[in-house]
Amino acid sequence: MVPRRLGRAGRAFLALAGAAALSGCQTIAPVAADGSTLIRNVTVMSMEKPGSAAAQDLLIVDGRVAAQGAAGTLRRASATVIDGTGRYVMPGMWDMHSHALLENRVVDTLTKYADHGVVGVRDLGSTLEELQSARDALKMNADLPEVVAAGPLLDGPRQPWMQRMALPLADVSEARAAAERLASAEVDFLKVYNNLSREQFAAVAEVARARGLPFAGHVPFRLSLEEVSAAGQASIEHAGTQLVADCIEGGQRAIPAELNAWISRGYPGRSEERLQWWAKRDIAGCRALYRRMAARQTWVTPTLTNEIQGVTWSDESIALLPARQAEACRSNLKSINSNAAVRDAADQLVLDLVRELAANGVPLLAGTDVPNGCLAPGDSLHLELELMVRAGLSSWEALKTATRNPALFLKRPQEGLIRVGAVANLVLLDRNPLDHIRNTRSVAGVMLRGKWHRKPQPNVVSGL
Repeated sequence: MVPRRLGRAGRAFLALAGAAALSGCQTIAPVAADGSTLIRNVTVMSMEKPGSAAAQDLLIVDGRVAAQGAAGTLRRASATVIDGTGRYVMPGMWDMHSHALLENRVVDTLTKYADHGVVGVRDLGSTLEELQSARDALKMNADLPEVVAAGPLLDGPRQPWMQRMALPLADVSEARAAAERLASAEVDFLKVYNNLSREQFAAVAEVARARGLPFAGHVPFRLSLEEVSAAGQASIEHAGTQLVADCIEGGQRAIPAELNAWISRGYPGRSEERLQWWAKRDIAGCRALYRRMAARQTWVTPTLTNEIQGVTWSDESIALLPARQAEACRSNLKSINSNAAVRDAADQLVLDLVRELAANGVPLLAGTDVPNGCLAPGDSLHLELELMVRAGLSSWEALKTATRNPALFLKRPQEGLIRVGAVANLVLLDRNPLDHIRNTRSVAGVMLRGKWHRKPQPNVVSGL
């Protein structure tokens, strides 16, 4: 029986099917009958500590790293041998903020993720119907990345602009009942949203603790960042004004002011409003708050790909999107780019904020908010890492937000790293991402639980 791919975090992984025959390539042995793989003479980025180890052999058996040693020292007669000369291997990546289950395109979406080296996705909102449809699809398609899912958003009273994936909750009793219903549906975590009252938020948090579930999401408009962090919210999504409002006198008015400006004056209006409010920050007060968040292990998923507006989207990248999304992307870009100076100034505030979070010890997760805006599955995660570096993180620190940090957040000690005993979710690269973060795009092969999703081609070492 195929185990469920969605449900409580920590369920058994499914291996990707279809380890296609690699025979006929001079540098690759026939596929091993036992499924074992030996990658020879590769540079290993373990993600346990900064840097890498060159000229290594890596042996994969039964979906896990069985051994690592100096090049030429490992032997296994039955193993498929991959020439890693001039190549680099790192743990597979996670997109920790996605809406991969929307519109029942999960198979196509997750396939694109896997093609780009993404082995797992945290889904931050879908309807219960989409969640069940995804579960059914994943039972029939074992060769896809893992999904950790929240199901519907838990929101406050019904509003005209409420998203269809949100549950409108009139009062505390409805909030409590909805949280219980989602827990019984075996979601992996609960997502709190903008319009929850303080009392509703407390009820959801109480149910989460009683049912052994994390809760994550936005900072509800009626609460402060300090309150949700102190209440044990596992992660805060988006590097927006909700992360600075506590440090501004009267800052609780800033978020609705931004939203109103966005509605009335488009993206430039939102940026202008943000510039005015953020100029009033008590920087020392913000830093003290971030240190308290770090002490509580409150994580942040900045979703820079959705927050930073001044990204040049090529026709090629827009062509990756479904037609309706591509049309919306082009429409948004007209507004976004209509005042470049204001756009870039607001972008810099967000980049500075992420640097402050990291400098004060707040743990970060790489997430994109696919399929919003101009974001395509997989491709946008590489852009997210590039923006992390632009914000001031080193390439290794940025890689950690998509590899080791997701595993730590999900409490999976044998994932998100390369060491003996670790789950063999691996990405083989043609270029070194520690030299330049854009080199994460040079994907040569993708392995999930010891089986190739994207098989390496014969290695031709040239200028690497």
